[in-house]
Amino acid sequence: MRLIQWITVGSCLSSFLVMADPMSDLQAKLQPIEHFSADFQQTVISPEGKTVHQAQGRLVMAKPGKVFWQEQSPGDDQIISDGRTIWYYSPMVEQVSIYNASDAIAHTPFILLADPRAKSWSSYQVRQVQADSYRVTSKEDHQQPTFTIVFNGDAIQEFDVTDSQGQQSRFKLAHFNLTPRINVKQFVFTVPQGVEIDDQRQSHE
Repeated sequence: MRLIQWITVGSCLSSFLVMADPMSDLQAKLQPIEHFSADFQQTVISPEGKTVHQAQGRLVMAKPGKVFWQEQSPGDDQIISDGRTIWYYSPMVEQVSIYNASDAIAHTPFILLADPRAKSWSSYQVRQVQADSYRVTSKEDHQQPTFTIVFNGDAIQEFDVTDSQGQQSRFKLAHFNLTPRINVKQFVFTVPQGVEIDDQRQSHE
């Protein structure tokens, strides 16, 4: 009888540990979010705790890995991804940097919000900070940014990216919409004439 009780307890404990796995829990929260749009307010905070930059803009994401990020003030930088390629465009310096999406996730981990693929998550570990807050860190490279995401019910409320020097970029989302009108063309970037191209894909071939 005692053996049966221990087997039952062990089985329940095993089930609890599976349910309590932070990565599975986070992915379960992200799974029903096929696409979304939101306005963002960005605040960049130095390692000393001082605000060094503020911006606002528009964010649209769609699975798998599609991103349209448009800063609207004070600049108009863009981050665009079609799931395979990511373009970082800065009109101020007239330059676009191009990366393979699989490489860029290491430096821009918020793209994981729209990427459910196991390969993209395989090099990360997840820790639950609070009931609706999760921290994502690299398993291998401690110099990679740390990504934290906070939910409010089914909506993503905010996220932040902290680099290895301790500088933090906080993004608060507003007007979170799970049923936006999606234009697939906005996930493909056409390089404007005269803009310098920094193609980082070639350096990894």
